[in-house]
Amino acid sequence: MTTVVTQLKFPPELKEKVERLTTRTVDIFSKLNGFVSMEINLNPEGNSTLSYLQWKTFKNHENRIKDPVWDEINPEWNELMSRDHVNFQFLFVGEPKWTT
Repeated sequence: MTTVVTQLKFPPELKEKVERLTTRTVDIFSKLNGFVSMEINLNPEGNSTLSYLQWKTFKNHENRIKDPVWDEINPEWNELMSRDHVNFQFLFVGEPKWTT
């Protein structure tokens, strides 16, 4: 199992747009081979998300951007990040070493 933790920071006025794109992203990911789950947490100020994704393998995670279905939404994310002061980063990508 591969866990991916991401953070997205954005101006509060973009909250609805980010929510729409995030919902579409979850719909797309759910169709991809090896996708297990995604949990998205919005901070109280409404200007940041912390997301936890799980894939069966690291290769499944890597292959998500090679799948043509990703091309449906990736340009919108790229535009949002380049134009609207949205910052995306991977905080962690790996296999958990222990669970509680």
